[in-house]
Amino acid sequence: MGEILARYAISKLKGYSFKELTFTTNYYGKPFLESYENDCYFNISHSGEWVVCAIDKGHIGINIERIAPIKLDIAKRFFTDEEYQDLKKKTARCNYSISMIYGH
Repeated sequence: MGEILARYAISKLKGYSFKELTFTTNYYGKPFLESYENDCYFNISHSGEWVVCAIDKGHIGINIERIAPIKLDIAKRFFTDEEYQDLKKKTARCNYSISMIYGH
């Protein structure tokens, strides 16, 4: 679905034919336009039922994440003790806090 969204948006914004756009991936798996590599940059992100695409003249990245209940046992494995203790103290704001830590 992400490639279709990118193909549609790029063809509308840049005036390229929908069918002439050829996608490939770099060494890290990030997709790029094979025939217009230095002309149009984009990035795609998926989460649950959502997909988002960002397009720019230069390198760009985008990410979306579905907010889900936090599993504190997982947080304990990957966060510092201070971060973990802070998350344990929070209740209603807990999901937002972990999203902000992850996003920055």
